[in-house]
Amino acid sequence: SIPRPTELGHYDYVDLEPRKNQGELARKCGVDGFVHHHHWFYDESHPGPNLHQPLINMLADGHPDMPFASHWCASKWTNTWSGQL
Repeated sequence: SIPRPTELGHYDYVDLEPRKNQGELARKCGVDGFVHHHHWFYDESHPGPNLHQPLINMLADGHPDMPFASHWCASKWTNTWSGQL
């Protein structure tokens, strides 16, 4: 069966151990790689990068040790939630 996130317990991808565990679990289940989402918002309330620290940490320590792609998202966060795309 496919493991569910609850099997990993509470985790924060900023921390090394959860990213190591996720990589090991993914490899065991036949996952070939990950996509890291990098959000850059142009809103005054959330300027600059958001959700970027796990990617920066992964680049620094190499975990999870798997191929990856980056998904860059540059948008106005408020427009996403208000439906004004």
